[in-house]
Amino acid sequence: MLRYLLACAALAVIGIPVLFGFVSAFKQNSEILLSRFFPETLYLGNFLRVLADPRVLRAVINSLYTCALALVLGCALCLLAAVPIARRPERIFRVFYAAFLSSMIIPAIAGFVTLYVMMARARLVNNTTAVSVLYAAQFMVPIGVLIFSSFLRTVPLELEEAAKMEGCGYFSRILHVTAPLIRAPVLSLAVLQLPAVWNEFLIPLLFLRKQEVKPLTLLIYNFTNEHESDFGAIFALIVLGMIVPLTLFLIARRRIEESIGITAGAVKG
Repeated sequence: MLRYLLACAALAVIGIPVLFGFVSAFKQNSEILLSRFFPETLYLGNFLRVLADPRVLRAVINSLYTCALALVLGCALCLLAAVPIARRPERIFRVFYAAFLSSMIIPAIAGFVTLYVMMARARLVNNTTAVSVLYAAQFMVPIGVLIFSSFLRTVPLELEEAAKMEGCGYFSRILHVTAPLIRAPVLSLAVLQLPAVWNEFLIPLLFLRKQEVKPLTLLIYNFTNEHESDFGAIFALIVLGMIVPLTLFLIARRRIEESIGITAGAVKG
């Protein structure tokens, strides 16, 4: 009974703010600050005003680009690092593994000053590709090496040995044998980390100053100023911003379950 009460309490703590934000997107600004939880009538003006703003489409494209590129770069780096960590017995690879894991406990903000100086000298400020590399390094690689190497330890070594006997080189084995088997880890990494990349605020605030390169999170911030805030537009953008993470989760949940049997099928084949 206690665990059900705790589950209900956790659901209320998480769900009520989300529900409030969702229903507030259908309120006028004058209604949002009132004590009434649900709107008297559904007001679609917030969404129409937001969708008519050309900055919104540009910001969504920027967010999608940085997320997709960060995921691709992160998966490639994680795969290249995880294969020797999972397969080689030398101590140096255990040291590398510990270094990747320990990087997760170092706060990213500790290196922002040095990182900004380096990027400014390299003229990479306001560069969405450079920011995607930062996303991959911060959000994807540390936990991705953990996920990928743990998965690869369960993949039978016979697959790679058979490819080696057929004349495949090291990178060819990774590309044609190992890579097709890691769909489940890739989806797991995407579900775990892409929402964090999508919602990241501090990194783009520091490194993306121009309006044309700002992601959705910074665009939401632009609807606030010192004297007033357009809360209706802010909540409408938040609702629109939730579509991508929710869609990713619904797609990946089923795909992960379907991917579990790939390895066993490959061995039988």
